[in-house]
Amino acid sequence: MHTEKRMERREKFVHHFLNKDPHITVVPDYFKKKNFTNSTTSETTDSIGTSICTQLSISHTTMSRILDIANNWEGKASIAVFYKDWIDTDQLELFTTFYNDNIDVFQDRFAFHLVIDNMVRERDYPINMMRNVAIEYSVTEYILVLDVDFIPSQSAFADINTHVDSLMKKDKVSMNVLVIPAFEKRLPIEESW
Repeated sequence: MHTEKRMERREKFVHHFLNKDPHITVVPDYFKKKNFTNSTTSETTDSIGTSICTQLSISHTTMSRILDIANNWEGKASIAVFYKDWIDTDQLELFTTFYNDNIDVFQDRFAFHLVIDNMVRERDYPINMMRNVAIEYSVTEYILVLDVDFIPSQSAFADINTHVDSLMKKDKVSMNVLVIPAFEKRLPIEESW
């Protein structure tokens, strides 16, 4: 997708999104904006390949899953992070420490988009909105939408991109969908993904 079209679509998305819920603020690529990284890549640059899009609320479990994904996935990832600024005051500090401790694993491949909820009352977790934020701020032409607890295999990035390339060579005009099956694997404690 061309950069101009992506920027126009993003502006419409953010305008619609902010008008729909004034209690939500989105900070795209939060750590890059906070200068925790020396990234030179532009958030509007289309990248080759497929990126993972996922969303999460801050917890030790979800941070562990993101680390598992980062260790297995060679490509980019766009991650929407839900933060209730009126209740989770220590959560953002916890997540920032987690990011800084693992910055070498993320290597400018993973972009974390902070979705701040400043409504001072409980609401259901906005899963659809979170997924849409992750999709909207992805920087690759192709995306793989995953729940945060779905860990890709170590060969998934190469395998998926091989299949995408094959589909594009066969039919450059039609829209295609690649369905990725999910399997549960039980591992001994000492074995990793």
